[in-house]
Amino acid sequence: MFYDEGVYKVGDRKKKYVSVTSLNDIKMLNKLQLSNCNEVAYFQNENDTSYLVQESHKASFFRRPVKSSLQIHKIENKPNSELIQLKPQELKVGLQLTFLRVQKKAKMWLKEFEKDRFQPAIVPRDVTITNKYQEYRELSKRGIKHPLGFVGFLGES
Repeated sequence: MFYDEGVYKVGDRKKKYVSVTSLNDIKMLNKLQLSNCNEVAYFQNENDTSYLVQESHKASFFRRPVKSSLQIHKIENKPNSELIQLKPQELKVGLQLTFLRVQKKAKMWLKEFEKDRFQPAIVPRDVTITNKYQEYRELSKRGIKHPLGFVGFLGES
């Protein structure tokens, strides 16, 4: 599972894994998966299709009809210019997991960020990842790293 450790606290920091034993956690994760899947959902027990159909029906209420929106804004006094805005539609499934919580500093940051009337187009929450990406792009341009292997490169660090 990938997550922003500057925003979320997951499990016990002494362990490198999270043991999911709560039935409610499993149902919530399944709901998230079924809300986001495109066409295929994998499940273990082929004899329990009624459960999958039932959970899929519940998750269908959270599916987004459109995963992102595109808006084009004309710029005043520049007839041949426009600003193109592409943003994801947020998925709100009410995810509550016993092993995951939003850190206090992230909640405070969001509260302050939302106060600003004008917000920047891009806000890196973790500058170290941004710097790693720049380093990776340079290595990729020189042919040292594969252009699509950034996540693996993060794991090497």
